[in-house]
Amino acid sequence: MDPVWCRELPAAIIGNSETAVRPVVSFTPNWRKIFVYESVTITCSVHPSAQWVHQFYWYKDNKRLHMNNQSVTIDFADETHTGNYQCKTNTTQQSDPAKLSVLNGWVILQVPLLIYKGDILSLKCHSFPGRKAQNAMFFLHDKLLNSSGDILQVGKVNLSKNGPYKCKKEVYSSNTYRIYIDDVSVSVTELFSSPELKVIPYPQTVGHTLTLICDTSLPPLKEDTELHFAFYRNGQKVQEFGTSNKHQINSAHFTNSGYYTCEVKTVNDDIKKISNGLYLKIASQVELDGPQNSSQLPRMA
Repeated sequence: MDPVWCRELPAAIIGNSETAVRPVVSFTPNWRKIFVYESVTITCSVHPSAQWVHQFYWYKDNKRLHMNNQSVTIDFADETHTGNYQCKTNTTQQSDPAKLSVLNGWVILQVPLLIYKGDILSLKCHSFPGRKAQNAMFFLHDKLLNSSGDILQVGKVNLSKNGPYKCKKEVYSSNTYRIYIDDVSVSVTELFSSPELKVIPYPQTVGHTLTLICDTSLPPLKEDTELHFAFYRNGQKVQEFGTSNKHQINSAHFTNSGYYTCEVKTVNDDIKKISNGLYLKIASQVELDGPQNSSQLPRMA
């Protein structure tokens, strides 16, 4: 990126990662669209499991940019800064593209770049800075929504809030107020993945300690979200909700066999997900070894 229009910010120190982890590009302020001459900071957010991150690499429309810090600020944006931004580090894969639109117009409907289930969502009917404007109106599927001023408070979102939003606003131009319209499609993303129940070690034998793991993942931008986990056997809860995603069975017995599931939820119970079932059969070593070969049986007298 040309240093005329951006300044680099200090790179963050990130610890512990796997090469399969994808970083996420985010914007501050968190809008997909901005007007020319406005500013925005673009950041490469990395999951805390990413270790030994020493270098950041940036791309715009699949072309490498000459910058290597975690964040960059565009001080005075122009239309040439419109594009798909991606980043990677020396220990991660490349992020998904994040589309920034820099526009020279009258009205834009501003929506956050990433919207996760459970977020408190606000939309802004933004007119060009310095222009007199009035009477902002918002629509979803062409249905008028209740709003106050330039901001639409959608509230806590779920997948039902997906759809085409539109705003109208009167902007003063050529000695009169004229109506200008902009629209955008809102897509709500799941906060965490569907849990997968795993067990170690395998196979499961009598007397061994078994650990069930309720495996799910949060996106890097939501890594601080507290999740609670519970475990069930044959539909009955064997471990109450808590912050641990593991359930341990000490000195496993035949009676521990059964159909296990786990459940994940947010602290406020807004989002809950249940794993697929996993059948555990606690076997004896004799069962695992199978029937003995006749040549190994003792001879009859």
